[in-house]
Amino acid sequence: MILYHYSAFGLGISSQLELPELLAQDAPSELSHDDVTIQFGSVPEHLESPTGRGVLYEISPEQFLLNLPGTARYLVTNGNHIVIERARNAHDAQVRLYLLGSAFGALLHQRGALPIHGSAIETPRGAIIFSGPSGRGKSTLAWEFHRRGYRHLSDDVSVVGFDAQAKPLVYPAYPQMSLWADVLDKQGRAREELRPVHSELQKYALPTRESFNAAPVPLFAMYLLSVVNTDTLEITPIKGLDKLQILTANTYRPRFMTAMGKRAQHFKLATNAGKIIHTRRVVRPVTPFRLRELADLIEQDLAT
Repeated sequence: MILYHYSAFGLGISSQLELPELLAQDAPSELSHDDVTIQFGSVPEHLESPTGRGVLYEISPEQFLLNLPGTARYLVTNGNHIVIERARNAHDAQVRLYLLGSAFGALLHQRGALPIHGSAIETPRGAIIFSGPSGRGKSTLAWEFHRRGYRHLSDDVSVVGFDAQAKPLVYPAYPQMSLWADVLDKQGRAREELRPVHSELQKYALPTRESFNAAPVPLFAMYLLSVVNTDTLEITPIKGLDKLQILTANTYRPRFMTAMGKRAQHFKLATNAGKIIHTRRVVRPVTPFRLRELADLIEQDLAT
């Protein structure tokens, strides 16, 4: 049986499915042991005693079942094991898309991590996370900073952990950003050179290996992106209990965490992170994006 070895989210991974998005390792080592195994096998259609469910998933405290007709069923167990039963004629890219998305999101919750829905970059002050609802420009803004020479840490899911002194860290994901076609067009990047992340979406995978940092970085700040129907472009501090609310509201797949019975643990992690990091609300116009002006404003904020 061929196994591929990778690292992502601070974890060592052994997988029967080749995952070209991830950083490859020659073999597991003492410093990066196999925390997670991924294999092909039989996956049940339902869990025996789910504590939560959605249209495509079921959850219990130790298991997560994701069922995507035409693609695969995924069973995630105990934060260290994923079984994939792929559909006939399913494309590898589709199988990987949901594996590295919802399946890994559930695995991270099982492990007691704090996964934030956001893109992260490294700055001289430490890691910063651009967070907010879908469509606010998280990946686009991270790409602009990447273009300016900042090192990339994660796209869409930023995992926050803690060091021995209980200070928050961002554990890098993998060297790839996903950008919409209109963003690539404005940046002068040819779509034909890039791989679509989904056959039904105008979204493309942009490799960032040349500027990716695979080491954990202390988390300095989180920028919550929001849009308005005016020409407003501003950054305001978020303080007190509002910081905790922002971290909780922008956790990746929070319904998974709730159904696993991990709300108390999550609250503790978010509280500990909120005590230390800076939190800002970023307001920009719906259109035009004013991307470079916004990046300039954030750089000025980081310099103060």
